[in-house]
Amino acid sequence: GVLFISGQLGVDPETGRMEEGLEAQTRRALGNIAAILDEAGMGVENLAMVNVYMVDLGQFGVMNGIYSGFMGDNRPGRAAVEVSRLPLDGLVEMTAIAVAK
Repeated sequence: GVLFISGQLGVDPETGRMEEGLEAQTRRALGNIAAILDEAGMGVENLAMVNVYMVDLGQFGVMNGIYSGFMGDNRPGRAAVEVSRLPLDGLVEMTAIAVAK
């Protein structure tokens, strides 16, 4: 009943290419999480915790605007941390925990 979603970058799973810019990478990382949830028969409402890793926490507002729109009324626990570097030189990476209801 618990799904652990490992780090999702802004990589298009069909092409294997990193999206350009923070906004596109944030949308893609969240889209990748949504696809994993869907495959598991879950949705955003099942998310209990999301960890966000960013190379520039000064851009938190940009990421948060996209994140909030994606989450809608769901408000899982969240941590946001600035890191010096991410795989593939990504700008944002997210991990998540979802719980079946």
